[in-house]
Amino acid sequence: MAALTGGSKKTADLARKYGKPCLHLSAGKTVDPVEELRAFIQSNGIKVLNVAGSRASKEPGVGNFVIDVLSQVLVGK
Repeated sequence: MAALTGGSKKTADLARKYGKPCLHLSAGKTVDPVEELRAFIQSNGIKVLNVAGSRASKEPGVGNFVIDVLSQVLVGK
C-alpha cells in the first residue's frame, strides 16, 4: 500500500498520537474493504466513525468507493 500523504497522513498521525484506532482502505488495493471495515468497527467497538481521505480531484472515484463501502457496512446494501 502506498504511503499516506496530506490530510490522510495527518489523520492517521493524530489517531496514533491520541491512541485511537485507524484503518486505511483503498479502492483496488484492499482485498475486501467491506469486511475489513466491518471487522474494524466490531473489534474496536466503534460508535463514531471519522471518514477522511483524498479529494476526488486527486483520487477519481473515491466518493463512489466510500459510498459503496459505507452503504454495505452500515445499511447492509
